[in-house]
Amino acid sequence: MGYQGMVCLAGNQVWWTWEVEDVFRKVQRGMKHAMKEYAKKQHRQIDDLVVQVRQLQWRIQRGNVPPDFRPGDSHAKAAPHFFDTQ
Repeated sequence: MGYQGMVCLAGNQVWWTWEVEDVFRKVQRGMKHAMKEYAKKQHRQIDDLVVQVRQLQWRIQRGNVPPDFRPGDSHAKAAPHFFDTQ
């Protein structure tokens, strides 16, 4: 299977769409802060991802990679993009 990343992205988009629809349902039911709470959740998730990528990049630079590390790991693919944001 050569397109695991695309399958993960498609699944992620489906899940994200469901979560956003759920937030709108909550707002409709009167939960005024549902969107702000969801935004906080999303920010926490991206912050956690940034920390993971930075830690892996730091370990790669020092030659201290995890024993189960494979060159095709998604973290390794995301790590170079870390430098795009600096």
